[in-house]
Order: sequence, then C-alpha cells, then structure tokens
Amino acid sequence: MAEMTDIAEAVNRLVERVEHAHRALAAFTADASHELRTPITLVRAQAQWALDGRRTPDELREACAAVAAEADRMHRLVE
Repeated sequence: MAEMTDIAEAVNRLVERVEHAHRALAAFTADASHELRTPITLVRAQAQWALDGRRTPDELREACAAVAAEADRMHRLVE
C-alpha cells in the first residue's frame, strides 16, 4: 500500500509541474502578444497612411523610417 501512495504522490507532483509549466507558457504567450501588438499596430497604421496617395516624398520617407524602426523593435523582441 505504501508503494501505491508513493506512486500517487509522484503522479500528483508531476501533474502540478505540468500545470505550472502550462501556466508559465500561457503567461509568456500573453506577454509576447501584448508586446508585439503595439509595433504591429503602428506598422499597419503607417503603411495605410503612406498608401493613401496624398503624401509628399518627405512624408513617405518619414513613414518608412517609422515602419523600419518598429520592425527593428519587433526583431529585438523576437530575439
């Protein structure tokens, strides 16, 4: 009977570790999603703004620079 108790306790510890790992993965995914949402939103907005056809060459360069900066930010986050 003691062996069964030991096995049950070992299984319970294993389940707890799996649940902990799952919670940690879910938290990481939520954090990564949150961190990437802002630069992606900015890239989309800048691209849409630049593509509306009413921008000067200087404005287009500024929009491209903003997109490049956010792409660099996303790259650093992913790395």
